[in-house]
Amino acid sequence: MKSRGVFVKRTLLFVSALSLLLNPSSSFGATFCVSNSTEFQSALTTAASNGEDDTIQIIQGTYNGNFTYASTNARRLVVEGGYNSNCTSQIIDPKNTILDGEDADHVLAIATPGNRESPGPWCLSPVITLLSRPGVEVLR
Repeated sequence: MKSRGVFVKRTLLFVSALSLLLNPSSSFGATFCVSNSTEFQSALTTAASNGEDDTIQIIQGTYNGNFTYASTNARRLVVEGGYNSNCTSQIIDPKNTILDGEDADHVLAIATPGNRESPGPWCLSPVITLLSRPGVEVLR
């Protein structure tokens, strides 16, 4: 009798785990490790359209450009800086990772569903220095 109960519990656990893996609405998200401005914009573009919660890890350095994240879904985006060359460790110092808009425009524009009062489903790590005015522009 005890072995039947164990079998039923294991079967339910297996079916539950399998349904999580096969359910397209549950996604674990992508993690991008970027080392230049082109890779950073590419990761932002992919993250905006893949329907997943994503993390972009930026290797230490200066990234020049006017970057854009324009998403129609309310998935979570985390942008973190200060990583070593293969994104295996992070040094917490804002001077290590700089996003520089070269005073031409915003350094990072974020457009997501919602309203301007809501901070949105994104997070910009305080480990990143923004050189531009405005630094981050939230478009709704």
